[in-house]
Amino acid sequence: MPPKAADVAIPDGAGARLAMFSARFDGGKVEQLIRQVHSILLAHNYEVLMVKAGAGDDFGKDTMTYLGKLLVQKGILLAVCTENYAEVTSSKYSSFEELKLAYDRNLDVIPLKVTQAYPPRPPHGPQHPFDKEGQAIGLLAMAMPTSKVYLDCLTKTGDLLSPHDIAARIAEKLREGTAKAEGSAPASLERKSSGHGGPMQEAQAQAKDDAQASALAASASEPKLSAGGGDGAALQKARAKVEEAALGSSSSAATLAGPAGSALRPGKAKPKALGAVGVEAKTGLA
Repeated sequence: MPPKAADVAIPDGAGARLAMFSARFDGGKVEQLIRQVHSILLAHNYEVLMVKAGAGDDFGKDTMTYLGKLLVQKGILLAVCTENYAEVTSSKYSSFEELKLAYDRNLDVIPLKVTQAYPPRPPHGPQHPFDKEGQAIGLLAMAMPTSKVYLDCLTKTGDLLSPHDIAARIAEKLREGTAKAEGSAPASLERKSSGHGGPMQEAQAQAKDDAQASALAASASEPKLSAGGGDGAALQKARAKVEEAALGSSSSAATLAGPAGSALRPGKAKPKALGAVGVEAKTGLA
């Protein structure tokens, strides 16, 4: 039997996406609950923004600052969908303006269903002082189409979930995509550990490593070659042979891999690595 939401621990929010609560701040029951949710998320290291209660003159400043962060970091707008959410008001910093900005800038919006009435139906009409034509209804239809999945914050009986339960559900949304990133490894390591890429790639990689080792060994022996006779032409010839060996090792990897990229069969002799000693023997400079 799966654990209840209240029993699920909220993981640490490090690496989760930035988010901002957008709501009608009327001091009511829903606002008080969402502020508790906000505190829980902050305690678990989630970067979630919410204008403080009673911000007064700082309300607009904070809203602009938070929306700026949301735009820069491509964060998520958490729309607290009370029935009057996104109503057009006299404020330039209303939930309507926040949702409009998110929609215009293609930011992700997660609707939080906190009432049975969903989607929101903000007041409008001929008698409304600011929205006689139903502008808010049109914005909600575009920003929250029926295809957009909301985050349900209600119990089966229609009551609000506990702050912990809602915080856990929001945390899960904010962490989507982070688990894969945390467990990822460089492509070369993944191919090597999983066996993918085939014998051809492995043979090429081994040949490249052998050639690099030969080049390093030859480089280390250069002082000895010069001191032995000061023959610059011979030294250049030795270097050329090392470079030729490095190029040849890469091209011969296909032959070493065998037909159709098959690996060397057991019992076959392994190719000899070309080292500095072999070069010295051929050039007679040792």
